[in-house]
Amino acid sequence: MKNFYKKYNRLFLFMLTIFTLSMYIYYPTHTSQITEKYVVKEGDSLWKIASEYHDDCDNILEDIYNIKKDNNLNNANLKVGQVLVIKKRLASNN
Repeated sequence: MKNFYKKYNRLFLFMLTIFTLSMYIYYPTHTSQITEKYVVKEGDSLWKIASEYHDDCDNILEDIYNIKKDNNLNNANLKVGQVLVIKKRLASNN
């Protein structure tokens, strides 16, 4: 019986180690940003623009909020030719 616990204790520790390493790899510890300029075209909306830069892990509403915040927009009204700053987040483990 003692050998049984010893065997599964090692298995548990091994699985815990693998889980910890996979979490480190999956979740970034550092994010950086690239800033792009976007020129508004006819028919564009914040939703459409945000969906072009949307990362599957993120909430698109958060992206819309960030575009409005970064460009000092009080509402969703856009003008053709208006230049918007779009910050794209890049994840790295550095």
